[in-house]
Amino acid sequence: MVVVGGGRRSLPSHDGDFVITHPTRSTEGVVRILVDRLVEEKKLVSSRQAMCRISEGRMGAHLDHMRQHVLHGTTTNSNNIAVDRFDKVFGMFITQDGKIRRMDLIITPPEEYPFCLLGWTGSKQYLRFLRQHAGNCNMYLNSHRQELDSLIQHAYPLHLHEVANGLMRREGQQSCIVPQDGPPFDRTGKPGWPPGWDEKRLVKDEGDIMELLGVPRREPHERNCP
Repeated sequence: MVVVGGGRRSLPSHDGDFVITHPTRSTEGVVRILVDRLVEEKKLVSSRQAMCRISEGRMGAHLDHMRQHVLHGTTTNSNNIAVDRFDKVFGMFITQDGKIRRMDLIITPPEEYPFCLLGWTGSKQYLRFLRQHAGNCNMYLNSHRQELDSLIQHAYPLHLHEVANGLMRREGQQSCIVPQDGPPFDRTGKPGWPPGWDEKRLVKDEGDIMELLGVPRREPHERNCP
């Protein structure tokens, strides 16, 4: 579990945002177990007493959802974290001294953890810049993964284990996964590997995403934008 949002960027915050994952266990169904446990331990206010909204079960079709948006040109660089399809809890947390604070919990499978962490850390303006840069390179970036823009007619279905993590570029009539299926595009539209990258290397952290985009690595506190 990692704190995200302004707290991760070293800013004062009145609420808490947390990304949760596990390196080997499935996250499917975890959200209900987590909520029940937190309510039982009196750390989360139940939905009978205050707001406690759960979003779940939307991950199964999220790749097709993304591909359709890219296919029809309906993606925008201003998309924010609210459009992702991770399981989430929006609730009220009870602190040790009895105070009540807003708390958002985002549960992500390990293969999408770097993209989720980047998207939920922010800042919003930094993400806008990053997504605009991705768009300039014919790529699409959101909190799930990045896609490269060149598929014109249709996207063929892929299962989650086939995609793992990374960029997806559209080339001809196929959707190519970066780095597994080939290198990313630069701003001129030319494919090429950043130093140290090839199709065998997987995205492990936020810095890897930045390297594939060809932008400097930025620590969370360096992503604050006015």
